[in-house]
Amino acid sequence: MDFIFTLHSHFRWIALLAAAVVAVKYIAALVGKKEYSKLDRILGLAFSSVTDIQLLLGLILLISRISAGAFSGRIAEHITIMIIAVVLVHLPVKWRTSESSARFRNTLLCYSGALILILLGIIRMRGALI
Repeated sequence: MDFIFTLHSHFRWIALLAAAVVAVKYIAALVGKKEYSKLDRILGLAFSSVTDIQLLLGLILLISRISAGAFSGRIAEHITIMIIAVVLVHLPVKWRTSESSARFRNTLLCYSGALILILLGIIRMRGALI
């Protein structure tokens, strides 16, 4: 389980990087009044996939902690925050048929909320970001 824990712990940087890249791209597209493109879809899918992998690793760790009797309130808070973040990441599927500006705006709002929750979840679990 140490390997899974280390992987989950370090993979957060990839999730944060993916969130930042998507946010910058979507802001630029929204401000520039661009059409939603294949690259935008791929970036959103990449961010979604990274958060799904993080959730899966976290659930594996959660099961191991519960079976070892090492479950705590901090873990419960962390997993709750992160599940809400993953739901926010997947919510933009609802706007896939919307016009580009609405799609960018709504997706950016969801991704920004998810990013804030991810940062909060990390800080609440570790006591700091790093």
